[in-house]
Amino acid sequence: MLRKLTTLIFFIFSTQMAFGQLQQDDVLKGVNKVELQKIVSSEYAKYSLERILIDRAIENGEVIDRVPLGVNAESQLKSLSSGTPIYYITDNANAAISIGANKLHSGGGLGYTLNGQGILVGEWDGGATLVGHQEFGSRATQGDNASSLSNHATHVAGTMIASGVQSSAKGMAHQASLLTHDWNNDNSEMATAASNGLILSNHSYGIVSGWAYGPWATGSSSWHWFGDPLISSTEDYKFGYYSFSARTWDQIANNAPNYLIVKSAGNDRNDSHLGGHYVWQNGGWSYSTASRNSDGNSDGYDCISGEGVSKNVMTIGAVDDVLSYSGPASVSMSSFSGWGPTDDGRIKPDLVANGVMLYSSMASGSTAYGSMSGTSMSAPSATGGLALIQQHALGTNNSYLKSATLKALAIHTAKEAGSAQGPDYQFGWGLLDVEHAVEVLDDSLSIVNTQSLANNSTYSTNIALSSNPLRITIAWNDPAGTPVTSSLLNNTTAMLVNDLDLRLTAPSGQVYYPYVLNPNSPASAATTGDNSKDNVEMIDLPNGVAPGTYTLTVSHKGNLASTQEFSLIVTGIIQNSTSPSCQGVFIQQPQTVQVDASTLSSSFQAPFSDSSALYQWQLFGGAVPNWTNIPAQGQGINGSNGPVLTVFGPSAYVGYSVRCVVTYNNSCSAISNTASIQQLSLPVQGCLSTDSIFVTASVLCGPDSVSILIPNPQMDTLPNESLMPISLRNGNVAWLPFNGNGFDFSGNQNHAVLGGVQYSQNRLGMDSSALSFSGTNSFAAIQSSQSLNSISLPGSEGYSISFWIAPDTSAEGVVFARVDTSGDGSMLAFTNSGLIHFVTFLQDKISMVSSPVIHGVWQNITVSQGAFLSMFHNGALTDTANIQGCLCANTTLPLMLSVPFIDTSIFPVPISLGFGGEIDDFGIWNRSLSNSEAILLYQSAAQKIQSRYYYVWNQGLDTNNSYTTFVSGDTSIPFEVVHRISGASCQVNVPIYLIQPEIQASRLVTCSPGDSVLLFNSNIGDTSINKSLLWSTGASIDSIWVTPTQTTTYWLQTSFDGVVCSDSIEVQVLPPSSASITSAITSNNNQTSISLTASPGVSYLWSDSSTTQVLSVYPDSTTTYSVKVYDINGCYSTASYIVSTIPITFMLDLSTQTVSANKGVHIAGNFQGWVANTSAMAFDSGLGAWVFTREFVIGDTIYYKFINGNDWLDPHDVLLNGCGTGPYGDRWMAVGGQADSVGIFHLSSCDDQAPIDPLMDSITVCANTPVQLSAPSTLTDILWSTGDTTQTIGLSNPGVVWMSALYPNGVVINDTVQIVHFAAPSTAITASGNTSLCPGEDVMLATDTSLVSGVLWIPTQDTTSSILTFSPGSYFAQLTTTDGCIFYSDTIVVSSLSAPSSMLTLSDSSYFCLGDTLSIAADPGHSYIWNNGEQDSMIFVASSGDFWVEITSNTGCTTQSDTVTAVMLPGVVLPVLFTSNAFAANGDTSNIKMIPYDQSMSYTWSVVGGNIIAGQGGENIDILWQGIPGDTAIVQLVVDNGLCLDSTTIKIYITTVGIGESHLGNFKLYPNPAVQVLNVEREVGEMRPISYVIYNALGENVQLGILTESISIESLPSGTYTLKISDGSYDAIYKFVKMQ
Repeated sequence: MLRKLTTLIFFIFSTQMAFGQLQQDDVLKGVNKVELQKIVSSEYAKYSLERILIDRAIENGEVIDRVPLGVNAESQLKSLSSGTPIYYITDNANAAISIGANKLHSGGGLGYTLNGQGILVGEWDGGATLVGHQEFGSRATQGDNASSLSNHATHVAGTMIASGVQSSAKGMAHQASLLTHDWNNDNSEMATAASNGLILSNHSYGIVSGWAYGPWATGSSSWHWFGDPLISSTEDYKFGYYSFSARTWDQIANNAPNYLIVKSAGNDRNDSHLGGHYVWQNGGWSYSTASRNSDGNSDGYDCISGEGVSKNVMTIGAVDDVLSYSGPASVSMSSFSGWGPTDDGRIKPDLVANGVMLYSSMASGSTAYGSMSGTSMSAPSATGGLALIQQHALGTNNSYLKSATLKALAIHTAKEAGSAQGPDYQFGWGLLDVEHAVEVLDDSLSIVNTQSLANNSTYSTNIALSSNPLRITIAWNDPAGTPVTSSLLNNTTAMLVNDLDLRLTAPSGQVYYPYVLNPNSPASAATTGDNSKDNVEMIDLPNGVAPGTYTLTVSHKGNLASTQEFSLIVTGIIQNSTSPSCQGVFIQQPQTVQVDASTLSSSFQAPFSDSSALYQWQLFGGAVPNWTNIPAQGQGINGSNGPVLTVFGPSAYVGYSVRCVVTYNNSCSAISNTASIQQLSLPVQGCLSTDSIFVTASVLCGPDSVSILIPNPQMDTLPNESLMPISLRNGNVAWLPFNGNGFDFSGNQNHAVLGGVQYSQNRLGMDSSALSFSGTNSFAAIQSSQSLNSISLPGSEGYSISFWIAPDTSAEGVVFARVDTSGDGSMLAFTNSGLIHFVTFLQDKISMVSSPVIHGVWQNITVSQGAFLSMFHNGALTDTANIQGCLCANTTLPLMLSVPFIDTSIFPVPISLGFGGEIDDFGIWNRSLSNSEAILLYQSAAQKIQSRYYYVWNQGLDTNNSYTTFVSGDTSIPFEVVHRISGASCQVNVPIYLIQPEIQASRLVTCSPGDSVLLFNSNIGDTSINKSLLWSTGASIDSIWVTPTQTTTYWLQTSFDGVVCSDSIEVQVLPPSSASITSAITSNNNQTSISLTASPGVSYLWSDSSTTQVLSVYPDSTTTYSVKVYDINGCYSTASYIVSTIPITFMLDLSTQTVSANKGVHIAGNFQGWVANTSAMAFDSGLGAWVFTREFVIGDTIYYKFINGNDWLDPHDVLLNGCGTGPYGDRWMAVGGQADSVGIFHLSSCDDQAPIDPLMDSITVCANTPVQLSAPSTLTDILWSTGDTTQTIGLSNPGVVWMSALYPNGVVINDTVQIVHFAAPSTAITASGNTSLCPGEDVMLATDTSLVSGVLWIPTQDTTSSILTFSPGSYFAQLTTTDGCIFYSDTIVVSSLSAPSSMLTLSDSSYFCLGDTLSIAADPGHSYIWNNGEQDSMIFVASSGDFWVEITSNTGCTTQSDTVTAVMLPGVVLPVLFTSNAFAANGDTSNIKMIPYDQSMSYTWSVVGGNIIAGQGGENIDILWQGIPGDTAIVQLVVDNGLCLDSTTIKIYITTVGIGESHLGNFKLYPNPAVQVLNVEREVGEMRPISYVIYNALGENVQLGILTESISIESLPSGTYTLKISDGSYDAIYKFVKMQ
């Protein structure tokens, strides 16, 4: 455990270091590190627990942990906590082309340099990546302690970032960096990486699901089924199941909004097995023979499992190479890639990429490569491509895209794939196209942004659109779902938490919806509608829309779990009208204006952003409709030269169309869309003779919803006693409408006495119809009465009070009150601080309900007491309370409105007297009104005025003043108009006219320019209305004839009451292709015929009325045949062919034979079916022979026999003279170009030789072997297809060769031969590495042995397919193919490179003493790595050891030098030299001693400034000093230990002669030598004054004074001095040295 914890800590540290470059505010500001750390901790704890369980199970022999699945795939146990083993498994130059990445690379042709620079990508896979592979340089780092190298992980890494050392292995983002991990503890590691700023990672692995082949159960490979038989015995529930691990990945993505996880879709589809297999049940593997479904069942759907079904990841499927995309058919699905849907119906995979036979790096060596297939390969293709998009986003916007934005952009720009438009469960949203994604980022008209949606809010924006293809995509990181834990098989519980809705609304009101798929019919094409399953929605309109300003909205269903951020991508927006292109001028809503018979006006708007733009409005209509400019002040029109055009009624232009031409800068102009002016309404006579009821126009183009509206219903004032509806009169005690008085119209005489009030307008603008109160100066009093008191009688049904109120802001107070002074109960209503309160109280028992009120606005307040006390505001219940007080029966006091005076002390709450504002329609009921009655009271019963009529539609089911229904043809909609007071009614029918034209044509295609076509309107409709017709030709009738000279589109407009409808039709002018006839003669022993073949067509008509493409004929005279070839449009062209014949006379001499007079002589042959008795020969007495003459087709070959008689039993040719050819002895005749005669004369000759086939049908030779073709010598006029005319030609190239020649009788002989080359092998030689070799290197040379049976290398004479050589020279191979052909390969030259010298040069011997250094030098001019880390050509060593250097030359050759063993000898330990006095005078002697003294050493003394008088070589010496004062003598001692020697010295200062030292007085002198101050310390307690004198080396007095604690010597020059100290009784003398 300690080891793994250490690993985790290291990972956290290393990823923090690796992500240093990514610590940007835009990445990290949205990262929720607290939540991610929780995930890190919890997932690591889960992982640790799982490993404990797994290790225990492994020790018990229950499971196998890591399982190799061949060379390139791995599997490892992930989980055992559920009781069932869950295993991870890997999901195994054209990929860049397939997704468009190659065009973004440097040199890609688009000007981009997107190679992945600066982008860090994460990888989790089945093992360690070989980070030292030559494709990675130093850009790959292993982020954990994974040690087991994985081919799969290394291949995936190369697919993303390989640099392209081998160009065919170049990665998608070949300059990006990679942080790679194995899959152990992946969730925790991913959360850590995300918290440190990782933006993209690849996961080419999943959990083993369904069928799998491997050694999990026994250690030997066999079939396993990984489903749970307790859930389903035939289908693995994990397919499509949203698991807790999938939830964790969604949580990570949600808490790191810039981090996109790319996941492979898996390779399970179509995996199956029939027969015995292993399945996990009852806690272990058991053998089973049960029958189970193939993965994906019979249709292949629902086979994505694990984290691949997460909502916020990008799941990638695999397809074949797409080297040239020309449409959806270019994208070919692989045989293995997993398909959706998920169990809850979501679209998976998200996208597809190339995943078949990708060539990339391998882990078997730093130069190893190989090919793999699988979604494991398509996922890194996508990841690398997405990295390029992020690089571009960072480079252009200085920030990365949010993960939802990157996902939305990739989906938005994907190439269409699959059999139908839109997404599907096979290809997802299509083929990743990173090139298009980058182009969208660069498109200034595109929208790529992020928005937020709060709960109960809607995002909305307007966009200008036209016929450009439009696509709108939103995507969001949805909060993690909650996996279901029961009924796990295909549980459809929705995992979508925040369900956003994307809509686009046209100016006409039409709503466009996003794509939806039906998971219950997964193969069905996408439709549009409400998508409640996916967190990606797309509206796709490839044909664009009608020009206009459209509204894009994003809303949501239910309650959002939190504020939801979503990404929005829009392409297809047109240029806002801000540039000289003048695009994007649109008439804004309304698209139609309506005018009536009064002066009602309405306006069109065509805003253009530039103030210098010029406007000209135009009209289309009238007797001769065309677009004409509107004059500056037209009738009923104003503003024709501005951005706003106003239309007034009555207008002369009802039924006209209108548009605006905007000119920008006098340089270009644009024409807006078209709108129309319509009649507002059609008058319908009302039930009263003076009334007219107006309904809106009812003209439509085609089947549609129609709304009929009575926009201005005439109003009546109801009689004062009327309270509608009648049901509200039940229990009504008082009804005071205040129409100029205070009368009660309930019939109960509860009139009000008014004081100080004013009459004002009511809420409907009627004068003197409400009371206006001004505080305490005004009131209204309703006197006590039996009916008023009845509302509180015992057993009553409660009471209700209703009134309309508009309170002032400055005079709030009592609205009304009734007080029982005897204490039996009171009530009041009052306003205070924007609230109105109603209170009942009995002594200290209080009930109160309240509602907000708006000052200065009319509003209805209703109070009702039943089981509870309730208050309604404008019909809506606002408050309830338990009942405490009452309106008691015995009071005689009035009910006061705006109480001017009262004892306020009796009220339990503080109040202000009087009321400021307006009150109207005050009513009291002696029963509790229901909620619905309170609503009804607000809506209708309390109104003083209301519409004179009400309307009954749809058999009384609708009584509004409008009605909407769907109509599909001309009809009329009836409704009943009912007069409210009298009840009189009448029936009104609103006619509905559908005027959509439908053009039909007598034919849609003409065969030649100028042909006539009849066009007519097949939808005549109701002829009672005067519709206007206008054809594009200008005609205005129902049908027209047109004569198009080229393909032309014709349109027809119909208009009525301002509604303009149109239809169009295209008439194509498509002349047919020229017809032709080819001929072929079929002539053999059995038959002869001429086949005439017409060129391809739909049908044929020959001149003999035959209708087949091939016509078989054999005319007996020259005949011309013609044919009409009809195409699919019924058009034809004619071709003719002449079949030429020539007369041939057959002669037979039978003078020696007996001819039967009854039978005669006959000829039979292939020309007449070999019938013996039909072709009689006639005897020509002039020739003396029997003859038969007829015409034959030139070029034909006639086989025939003569018959002496008329039956085959009679003598014929064979019996005559043995002439004839072939197996039947038939005669042969070639029909030439001139008349001929053939036959037998005197039985002495036979016909010409049989026909020849001069060339073989085919010749197959080796590709490097020439072919010689020869024509028979009997042929003349030879012509070869090569142009040669010789009898023999030589050829080297394969192909068809033809020859034409003349047979001796003039017959042209044509023949062909097919020259075929045996397949040639590849002649390329591949080298395993560099062919320039350094010493000791070798290179593997190999040939492609496909089609090869033998190899001979030259010059080595090796016979293997590859050779290993280290010798320079030229190499090639002789290749013998399986067909025996010999080829020679290309030549490859191997050269040698020189290497640096391995000799090292020393400054001395390899021995040196302690304190010295040894220099070691290598061959100069190269680069160096010494074993001590130094990198210069020379190093200096100061310690013992072996030293060598790796030398690399400029050519890349490396030499390891010789090794130098440096030995540092033991050094000399120098003694310290001592003497009793460092000062001496000339002639003095001193003793110098060494400490310590070692007799094993050799010592040599020397002196400068004196002579050794004793002790040389010994421990001490005596020296006689010689010198003058001021000299410095030096004593040197040289010490030699036999290997090394060293020396030390001591200095003696020569002083004045005759002055010796005397240390009387016990003074201490220090420091000595001194620089500035000389300290003199005397005995403690010595207080006598002391003087001093300083003498130089010459004995001169240089300084004197009285001694204190120190003497300043700063002014003295350096040298040796004598200090004399005197106290009067003795002198002390000391020597000292002054130094600078």
